[in-house]
Order: sequence, then C-alpha cells, then structure tokens
Amino acid sequence: MSSNNKIPEIVNPIYEDSRAIELKEKNQQIEHNNLLLVSKLNYETEQLELEKKKFDLASSTYKKIFYAICIYIILVLLLLAGNKSYFNLTDAVLIALLTTTTANIIGVLAIASNWLYSSKK
Repeated sequence: MSSNNKIPEIVNPIYEDSRAIELKEKNQQIEHNNLLLVSKLNYETEQLELEKKKFDLASSTYKKIFYAICIYIILVLLLLAGNKSYFNLTDAVLIALLTTTTANIIGVLAIASNWLYSSKK
C-alpha cells in the first residue's frame, strides 16, 4: 500500500445530529435569555414611568397645599393686624388662635409629606 492512498473520512451521522441538537438547544437558551432581559427591561421602564407620575402628582399636590397654607397664614396675620381696630379679641383668644393655626400648619404639612413621600417598607 502506498502512503498516497487516503482513507476516506467517515462522518458519523449520530455525531452530526447530536451537534445540531446541541446548537439548537443553545440557540433556544439564548433566545429565552433575551426574552427574559427584554421583559425585565420593560418592567423596569414601567416602574420608572410610574415613579415619575407619582413624583409629578406629589409635586403638584404639595404646591397646592403650600399655597393653601400661605393663604391661611395671610388670613391669620390680617386677623391679628386688624384685631385692635375691628375685632377686639382678648389675649386668650389670640393665643388659642395662634396655637391652633401653628398646629394645623405643622399637621397638614406632616400628613401631606408622609402621604406623598412615604417609602415602601
């Protein structure tokens, strides 16, 4: 026998089939991972949009509460300024008015802040 004679390479059809199945499974795994990543990204995008909407709502509501409290304070100051000439309220009534006004302002701001900016626990 001469050394130039090549032995034909025998292709194992079982090996070819198992390699194709292996590649197909890897491809399916990659596609599955891609779908998981896309769905996770969509979920995180929705969560960010919800947080933005919540922040916008909180900002606008807090501004309205702030303006209402400012008007309330101005009305109390007008009452105090006009006390001598128009209302003639006693000192006890004025102290009660200032105390309840202060408590209302602090309470409304505390409740609004707690409701608007509460963290999830």
